[in-house]
Amino acid sequence: SNGCLEPTNFVLKTRGSAVNMMLRFILVGFLFFVSDSAYTQDGLPKLITIKAGDNQALINAINTANADTAAGTYYIDVETGPNGETGFEFTGAYDATNNALPTITRSITIRNFLDNNKTQNVTFTGSGNRDFRLLNVEGGRFELWDATIQDFGVNGESGGAILATGNTFLECRRCRFENNGSDLNGGAIACNANTQLWVTRSELVGNRSSNLGGAISVEGNCDALIGTGDSKYGNVFRDNTAGVFGCDLNVQTSNDVRLAGNLFDSANCQNVLVENPYGRMIARYNTFVHAGNGIDSTGVAQLLGNIFLGPSSVNQLYSLSPAPSKQQAACHDFGSGAF
Repeated sequence: SNGCLEPTNFVLKTRGSAVNMMLRFILVGFLFFVSDSAYTQDGLPKLITIKAGDNQALINAINTANADTAAGTYYIDVETGPNGETGFEFTGAYDATNNALPTITRSITIRNFLDNNKTQNVTFTGSGNRDFRLLNVEGGRFELWDATIQDFGVNGESGGAILATGNTFLECRRCRFENNGSDLNGGAIACNANTQLWVTRSELVGNRSSNLGGAISVEGNCDALIGTGDSKYGNVFRDNTAGVFGCDLNVQTSNDVRLAGNLFDSANCQNVLVENPYGRMIARYNTFVHAGNGIDSTGVAQLLGNIFLGPSSVNQLYSLSPAPSKQQAACHDFGSGAF
């Protein structure tokens, strides 16, 4: 009645008003985000939504991201196609290259927003011949989530499905690589130069190379993290093959390669699951199911808490080779004492 506000009520009302305004601001911003195709401010992430089955839309989205030098990360979200499509099929390479998609030179993340709430991966399917890979990452940052990459391959180059070169970051999360091939190294993935490679919670099945690294080849100065120590974040390697060595993995890098919480299950591999010619490898909490050698190393290999499962004649550690030549779980090639 005297025109004065009771202090406690005033404080409460002021706080409530501020909270309401903040919530409204957040809500409006969120609605703008989900309703608009992209942020409009430079340096912030942008969003492009495409439909599965529309190859040209995916190509256009990558080209748009590559051309936008002011933006942060581009998120390309894949939704179910109009006729229920859940993936992309490629019958030829893009623009006279060895890749189905444009080379990625900026920061791009492809995410799975199919109707089935991520219970099914977005599929990327090649021709089944060694005529082109899915993509090359060169100087950019590329993340691929919840996807299956199958039936790609190249001749005369490494990286049957994905090749990472230059100052590049590549992450594959909850992906499946199947039936990809290269007549050089890395049937599914190859990285070289000053790249970073992360592969977590993924499956690599039935990939092949004619030379080294049936599934993955880590070369040059590539720094690789394969699994993260907890088995639920590790990867499964199964039935991959290499013409020379390393049915699952080839390590030829001056940087560290960390293997943690993975299952290497290529019992039909007759040479070696993991080949480490001159790399620096740290292997923790992995399981190796092998018929030939589990690991060959002339580089540096640190082993902690791994399980080797193989025939009794093979399942021996720290034996020198070739004096005499015999298969081992972990083999010091040429008597180098590498473990």
